[in-house]
Amino acid sequence: MNFDFDHQQTRDAFRLGLQSAVAATLCYIIIKWMGSDDAFLAVLSAVLIVQPSIGRTVSAGWERLLATLVGSAIGLVCLFLLPNGYGVAVALAIVMFVMNFIAGFRSNWRYGVVAAVALALADTSGDIDVAQARAIAIGIGIVVGIGVSLIVWPESAAKRAARHRRQALRAAADRYEWALKDEEDSDRSEAARQKFHQSLSSCRTVAGAAKSTQKDRLHATIEAIQELYNSIIFLDRVDSPLSRFDESVITRDDLIKAGRTAIEALSEEDHDGEADDAFEQAIDNVDDSLSGRDLQDADTKGAASVAFALREISRCIDNIRTALASEEGPSLTEKVPSKLKEIMP
Repeated sequence: MNFDFDHQQTRDAFRLGLQSAVAATLCYIIIKWMGSDDAFLAVLSAVLIVQPSIGRTVSAGWERLLATLVGSAIGLVCLFLLPNGYGVAVALAIVMFVMNFIAGFRSNWRYGVVAAVALALADTSGDIDVAQARAIAIGIGIVVGIGVSLIVWPESAAKRAARHRRQALRAAADRYEWALKDEEDSDRSEAARQKFHQSLSSCRTVAGAAKSTQKDRLHATIEAIQELYNSIIFLDRVDSPLSRFDESVITRDDLIKAGRTAIEALSEEDHDGEADDAFEQAIDNVDDSLSGRDLQDADTKGAASVAFALREISRCIDNIRTALASEEGPSLTEKVPSKLKEIMP
């Protein structure tokens, strides 16, 4: 079996493993300290709650807590109404049907099956204290799992999405370079393509677990990056060699460097706009190299299509820059006027 781990996957896997290990150990210690025999349920509850990001852990924990309460209620009802022995089989059928029916609409509610089954099986002892102890163990596991996620190496969904986004932008920069190169290297170009789609897909998944106030902004940035990549693909498919440009005005290497630098600069936290300006200047040079040419000539039309694609890439870079700024919220200059409006008569 082959494993292809990148740095992000390794980091996330290590973090998830560490949090699960701490949560399981704490649950075991707490349950043993309480003198309970339900360590298995507590540990299982804790490790199933732990998610890759804080937002996902808290949201999953809340829904699973509700699912646990519902599952516990169903289990207790079965415990009281059904007799011992074969009544347990009926109880299991009921709780499995109800909880999985709900899970068909809310996936996190499938977790309630754990509580429901645990309490339904308590019927074998005929002791309500067993059901109560199991419910407490499950609740402890949920609380510990959420607490560990908030304390041990916490990381927000927005921060994880930013890392995936940076990887996608670097892959887009690679794809841009190979779109303009003379030589063909399908393997490297294909690797850049796969890396982009994998990173952006991961970014979308992580963004879905972000806070509601951040989610729309993150998705807006993701769509802007997708549009950038589509423009790069359009550039790659334009059938016109760059040799049609006047190399005394702009060279292939200069254009590749300017565009690649502008795309990679999107992944940097501190950016002064120099890379964007340099790319704009390079595109202006492309337009200048075509001035005076016969626009009816087929080769000139193809070269003009390249210039158009470059303009589209530049426009997408601006859109991404705007989307990234909106993720940080309104600036101080935007906040002050709104506050003045609130106090003015």
